[in-house]
Amino acid sequence: MPKLIVLEGEQTIYQARDTQQQLASALHEAKEIQLDLSQVQDADTAFMQILIWLQNEGRRLEKPVHFIQPSSCLRNIVAALGLQDVLPSDFGAQS
Repeated sequence: MPKLIVLEGEQTIYQARDTQQQLASALHEAKEIQLDLSQVQDADTAFMQILIWLQNEGRRLEKPVHFIQPSSCLRNIVAALGLQDVLPSDFGAQS
């Protein structure tokens, strides 16, 4: 059964260390991760780096990582940074 993790509110450099540790621990404990991003209200490039790291580490460990319902904030950041080819299609900019 996948491990569901819900992230909320602000996900910036100020939360980056705790968020990365939480996700690293979950990735090593679970066979699959579902990361609900629907409640993220603010984020920065530190958080984008964590998402890319999580995706790549999941691939390396052969443990699926699914990003669930990225908030409009996250979709807009992905578009602004040109990360559409790096993160899953769920991150397409909101129209």
